[in-house]
Amino acid sequence: MIDTNQVFVADAKPALALPTQRSAYVFGAASALGEALLNQLLASPRYSAVYVSTTAALPGSVAHLNALLASQPFTVQDAAQEMDCVFIANEHAEIRSRNTVYATLAGEHIPTLLRELSNALPSTGVRYLIVAPASSVSEAGAYLASYASQASCMAYGCAEGKKASAGKNAYQFTPQADSLLDRLGVWVLNALSNVAHSMLNPHTGVPLTSVKIAQRLAQRFEALPLQTTGTVSALQPEDLKT
Repeated sequence: MIDTNQVFVADAKPALALPTQRSAYVFGAASALGEALLNQLLASPRYSAVYVSTTAALPGSVAHLNALLASQPFTVQDAAQEMDCVFIANEHAEIRSRNTVYATLAGEHIPTLLRELSNALPSTGVRYLIVAPASSVSEAGAYLASYASQASCMAYGCAEGKKASAGKNAYQFTPQADSLLDRLGVWVLNALSNVAHSMLNPHTGVPLTSVKIAQRLAQRFEALPLQTTGTVSALQPEDLKT
């Protein structure tokens, strides 16, 4: 559920004091990545309010976190001058293993929800972020393109499944004998092999955690200009590893 340690900074620095109020609307926080991304938005001092789609009232108490009941039609909740809308496509296998009040969001429902929001939100000061499996992010980006002339748009293609692929492994030596010297020599060779492999293949290795992905994705989204460019900013997992 809500990590109050991650939202303490946001509570300590009310975003209402900023010249321009910004609100965030989050759909699909039921997944690990979705909840991590929600926590990043809550921790940002840029938002005066964060709204999250839920199946019931929120059990916790975070000053600027508000529930949007998924069973009700979407309506704009405040008069913020800038609004960010985040859609995270949830994988059914992961959701079944989590107990959360956050509403799920199937990837195929994003276009309908996006259309509903675009009709309700102001014509300026809006940004969209879609997080979907890498296999369908191009489709999501193509759908976002029709809104790119009126809103800043970003699409991120996350790795399929719970873990991203680590790519090819470094070559591993095996000892030819069971002596201590032989095993020590092989350990040194394997360590050198791993270092060389990492240097030659900087985009392989241990996959990023949901929290780390959310941190880097939130930073990229924060830097997305409000001025529309007519194009969709597309990101892949490799783009967040640097």
